[in-house]
Amino acid sequence: MHAAEQKTIQQAILGNERAYSKLFREHRGRIAATIAQRTNDPDDVDNLVQQTFIRTFRALPRFRGDATFSTWLTRIALNACHSHDESRRTLVSLDTLDHGSEVAGRCPRPWPDQVLHQKEQVGRLVSEIDALPERYRKAIELHYLEDRPYTEVVDRLGIPPGTLKTWLHRSRNRVRESMEETDVL
Repeated sequence: MHAAEQKTIQQAILGNERAYSKLFREHRGRIAATIAQRTNDPDDVDNLVQQTFIRTFRALPRFRGDATFSTWLTRIALNACHSHDESRRTLVSLDTLDHGSEVAGRCPRPWPDQVLHQKEQVGRLVSEIDALPERYRKAIELHYLEDRPYTEVVDRLGIPPGTLKTWLHRSRNRVRESMEETDVL
């Protein structure tokens, strides 16, 4: 993490409104793009962006810096999307059920142990990405987490397109191998 961003985070933790605004301005576009990949409703995107930053600012004192701030923020956004999706699941209407049907009373939500397992997998995946060499991690974050096109990632990292493809390939393989070794996938 850059020293300037660390200072901004510390100021935000202390309640500095300008620091909050700066973090919001710097990350809003990327978070909106991440959320927009998961919903087509512009109102939902706006609401989920706001919800993400509300959750982020409430949790900011607990930010340990184990992951980069952008990775941590993206994880919060994805959790907000997941919560939103869960709240929108439509339960089967009682009017449409046959009496005595096995479907009656069933809920489409996953079991708590399934949710816990999924969260553990996501946490492990994020840890594996964070453990990559910086160049690989940055390539993964820009292309997959921030959904930046190859051309933009190449420009931002100042590397040839072939190098980016190699870095992404190697980083995916490293993460996959590590996850397989620990039987997470």
